Order: sequence, then structure tokens, then C-alpha cells
Amino acid sequence: MNVTETLENFLEEGKDWERKATSLRGVSILRMPRTTTRPPTLAIEINPVDERGTPMKRKGIMIRSPKELEALRNVLEDPKVANLMGALASVVPAAPPAGKENTGVIEI
Repeated sequence: MNVTETLENFLEEGKDWERKATSLRGVSILRMPRTTTRPPTLAIEINPVDERGTPMKRKGIMIRSPKELEALRNVLEDPKVANLMGALASVVPAAPPAGKENTGVIEI
């Protein structure tokens, strides 16, 4: 079965809000339910993963059309976004490392 057939099958038989993993790390397919104005549809969900394969965000970015993908590319490629992120990183304290809880115990 090719990709198109697999996606058509998922659109027809998948459950609302079901996610299917892809072979691309951090990329999955999301089946979005029918609404009053549109039939069920599929979207790409982009949610980068860490070195253990755990998603970095609770919800990723959903992209439903080539136009949305192109708009997202344009925003992310803008050098001003990288400059803004650098400024944010210098102002906002760094997040504690994942996996280490602050238990209130002083390690000696």
C-alpha cells in the first residue's frame, strides 16, 4: 500500500483525534473530526522530539495545507525570529534539565 492509499484508509477508518506516527522523527498525521462546516480531514503535526524520542511539547504545530506549510517556513526562516529567540533566551531563565526533580535535598 502506498502513502496515498494509507492516508485515504486512515481518513476513512481512523478515530477522531487519532495520531499515526510516521518514519520522520517529530512528524505525525492527525485525523481531525468533522465539523459543521467541513468533513473529517488529516493534518500534519510537527512536534520535535528530544534525544530519547519524547515529544518536546504537549501539542505540536498542526499544518493542514501546503499554503500553511509555506507560511510557517517563511516565518521560521526570517532572521528576525532567530534574533528574537536569542533575546528571549537572554532574558528568560533557563529551564531546569529534564528528568531531574528538585526534591529540596542538598546534595553533598
